[in-house]
Amino acid sequence: MEPLRWALMEASSLNIHQVSFTSSLANTAIDAAERELHVRYGPFAELPGLEASTFEPPTGVFLVATNSLGVVGGVGVRGITPHIGEVKRLWVHDEARRQGVASSLMSAVEEASCDLGFSMLVLETGPLQPEAVSLYHSLGFDQVDELPVSVSTHHEAIRFTKQIRA
Repeated sequence: MEPLRWALMEASSLNIHQVSFTSSLANTAIDAAERELHVRYGPFAELPGLEASTFEPPTGVFLVATNSLGVVGGVGVRGITPHIGEVKRLWVHDEARRQGVASSLMSAVEEASCDLGFSMLVLETGPLQPEAVSLYHSLGFDQVDELPVSVSTHHEAIRFTKQIRA
């Protein structure tokens, strides 16, 4: 087993922190997520800009996952309507994948979303992210043709919704 993979597996427990979208921890996760999207979809892939204020309470949050090695994941949610939140930029470090980081982040973002008053989460992913599609299905998200709110116009987007409270 390569040293970094072993080190991540042996690293201290995962911690999830709510941070400011403009913090260095959030920037580490966001920059890595966007680099990965450019690798998968090309350097000219259109990435809609994210307004920092929409990921700050009371309309949203940004979470990062860390362990003794630093930032290993991140995810944000922002309010689209008073009751619907959109999940954005879920990312997990290559060497920390398949270790429960994404599931832990999504569980934490659901809890934070309930605290913000959201009853539904929506998200989109792309056709070149089959592991994300599989993750969302495994977490109880429903794949839908159209979202109940408009968040983008990407014709190839794979869309999901999840009721998070009645």
